[in-house]
Amino acid sequence: MTWDDTANELIDMGIKPIPTFPEDHPTKKKQPRFTWKRWQTEWPDEAQLEEWAKQAPDSEWGSPTGADSGYVVVDIDSEDLLDSAKALGLCTSPVVARTTRGYHYYYRHPGNGPIKNKVGSAVARHDKTWPRVSGLDFKADGGFVRVPPSGSMQWLCTVDLSEAPIWPGYEFSMGHLQHFDKADAAELGFAELHAMTPLEEFLDAAEKQGGKIREGGRNQAFARLCGYLASSASGLSITEAEQRAHELADK
Repeated sequence: MTWDDTANELIDMGIKPIPTFPEDHPTKKKQPRFTWKRWQTEWPDEAQLEEWAKQAPDSEWGSPTGADSGYVVVDIDSEDLLDSAKALGLCTSPVVARTTRGYHYYYRHPGNGPIKNKVGSAVARHDKTWPRVSGLDFKADGGFVRVPPSGSMQWLCTVDLSEAPIWPGYEFSMGHLQHFDKADAAELGFAELHAMTPLEEFLDAAEKQGGKIREGGRNQAFARLCGYLASSASGLSITEAEQRAHELADK
């Protein structure tokens, strides 16, 4: 079967295919073979697929993710993370691919605006839209994934993208920590990296209460905040800490 034959089968599944360098390429393995920005917002036609097959018949298969493709992908890059990812509700789609080291779960893009990619190891501490866990990534608008039958990859499903649920989103909560092995040093960092500073806690509480800290614990919350601002952990001078405290009090 030729490259474009398989590409057409992927299109029948609802997957937008573009060529990638083979997994064993010495310098560009798994990368898109041609400039692929255009294909973030367009689907290749039959003529384009045939042209790619002629130019680079040894290519493997990849796909842009996002609104135009119609799907986003939960990328679990480690077998050890699978149970935890399932407990977080990230693996509910029946459209699944086995990758070299883990799994890809496909969801239909909700289509209500662009969704950012997330690299688990680089998620900001205050960002609750994705868990800060190395090896747990999210491919959305502007993202890219390899697809079976590239290398040793294979589909673990008999359904197409029409059977995938719409991506429901994700929001981190401290209760999610129970799904990680506290004996694993790498996973212990999950709680630490998601823990908010007193300033972040104060602002988060204010946001949840409509912009103001209501009576009942207000003085205690503000005292804790001032103690943090004046400490070396905040990185502020005493003058800056006092100014920041006044700004927050005025609000």
